[in-house]
Amino acid sequence: MSDIVSRVKRKVDKALNQKRSYDYPPTSGGFKKHESNPVLYRQDGGSMFDPFVRVTDGRFVMCVSNRPDRSLELYTSDNGADWSLRCVALKAIPGTWEDNLNRGCFLIKDGVWYLYYTGQQNGISRIGLAKSDDGIHFSRVQSDPVVDPELAFETAAVMNPCVMYDEEKQLFRMWYAAGENFEPDVLAYAQSADGVNWTKRSQPVMTADPGTEYKKCKVGACDIIRMDDGRYCMAYITYQNVDVARIGLAYSDSGIDGWTDDKANPIISPEKNRWDANAVYKPSVCIKDGAMMLWYNGRSGSKESIGMAIKKEF
Repeated sequence: MSDIVSRVKRKVDKALNQKRSYDYPPTSGGFKKHESNPVLYRQDGGSMFDPFVRVTDGRFVMCVSNRPDRSLELYTSDNGADWSLRCVALKAIPGTWEDNLNRGCFLIKDGVWYLYYTGQQNGISRIGLAKSDDGIHFSRVQSDPVVDPELAFETAAVMNPCVMYDEEKQLFRMWYAAGENFEPDVLAYAQSADGVNWTKRSQPVMTADPGTEYKKCKVGACDIIRMDDGRYCMAYITYQNVDVARIGLAYSDSGIDGWTDDKANPIISPEKNRWDANAVYKPSVCIKDGAMMLWYNGRSGSKESIGMAIKKEF
């Protein structure tokens, strides 16, 4: 098939796919989108995407991808809606495996910031690590990735790391998206004693479900937190088709097996004639003062920005 025919077919397929954008209500399960959405965006029309948020020293800190600058930036906020730039944490290194750089997360252990990120080159995605003593100045721990696509289901991409440190197990635990490079297909798991050398689970922890309309195509990037009752709560991307994405919640006792979807899924969907009219992607969640606060990137056309939704009683 020629490039011209392929492009035309893709354009037609995308138009047909987007007709399914409003099969579900914009919110469900008690979530409400913030009245100031988007809460973080580029005024020049460029995209910011894939937020990761944690509460640090009483303030919200967000790691977010800046597509035009091929960088990861950190922002801070007192309320989760009004954000100020903290630093540009990392930039792409042209001509290397991180020729493009994006999709990061962070954790703080023993006063050291661990920043995991996605590097991309020639259609392949890998995961790298940088560290910082102050959360502003970051240095890569090595020139090579810490996680490469190796397993059959990973095909060309491992990306969107979500990493926590488990004090009970004395392990770093990583959940990541894997598969096709344009939009990954499954969610996978790995663990590490030092945060650098990882042992992967041989099978994904979550895959698409052909019998569930909102996630019959793929599942993608997630954020996982531990709740007060000990269960793991996952917020993740559900793909109805490759062009229409939504956000769901799932729960597991182990964080690996037995994930059960929230009955209210999908909890966040595109909203007609709004900034997130075509798709909603990559959620990040925090539970604060009895409420679940959720950030995500929404897309209208080709532009992506960061929005927020809240469930006041969780």
